[in-house]
Amino acid sequence: MKCNDIIALSESWTDVNFDSDLCNFTCNNFYGKFRHRNAKRNSGGTVLYIRDSILPGVSIVKNEYDTLIWLKLDKTFFSFQSDIYLCCLYLWRHDSPVSRIVDVDLFDVISEDVLYFEQLGSVLLAGDWNARVGKKIDYIDCDANVSNIDDYEYLTDNPLGRASQDSVCNPRGIKMLDLCKSLSLRIANGRLGHDFNKGELTYFSQHSQSIIDYLVLKESDFSLIHDYCISDINSHSDHAPLYFTIFGRSVVYVE
Repeated sequence: MKCNDIIALSESWTDVNFDSDLCNFTCNNFYGKFRHRNAKRNSGGTVLYIRDSILPGVSIVKNEYDTLIWLKLDKTFFSFQSDIYLCCLYLWRHDSPVSRIVDVDLFDVISEDVLYFEQLGSVLLAGDWNARVGKKIDYIDCDANVSNIDDYEYLTDNPLGRASQDSVCNPRGIKMLDLCKSLSLRIANGRLGHDFNKGELTYFSQHSQSIIDYLVLKESDFSLIHDYCISDINSHSDHAPLYFTIFGRSVVYVE
């Protein structure tokens, strides 16, 4: 973990007393505030580590329900062409304790946030979406600019192939695909870096294997991402970590 500059650990199960010390890193512990009365531990939660040496260039600009954490990577500090807004996310399951208490559709929240932050810079979203999109497309098929109907600035969607070792698409996956189509976002899995033409699995349990962890961004921002890969599974999690670099400068590790 210490080889990276930004480390986002989702579904951390932490609480307010979490021992967060990691040498040369500043920790932000967004622990889950809701617990089932019979549970022995917290659920959900996100732990975010930022290397001290880049801390002046990274700021937390928004926190949605301790599960959508928006970071701003300052263009001046990193010598980027524009600011980059990175959302480290964990979309809780429909049967989680928080879903019974907080009446909100996280996809609606993401949509509003993306519409806001894309006016300020480039937008990236990475983490555990708890959604399976299978091999379905995340763009509008046969898209076209219709004269006298569409705005002249309307950019049509390009057909864009994507590999995937998961062929299942569930209802939440449909919502994720609708989000991508409505906001012109694209799934990086199976398209970029070491995962190009692979679409490797990200979740492993005793009963199933699937892809539910994704990096999502606009096609025009693909050039920002270097070395994108699905790392090896380890004994600390049933999810394979996502790893990528931004312009080769800021390294992000999302598990």
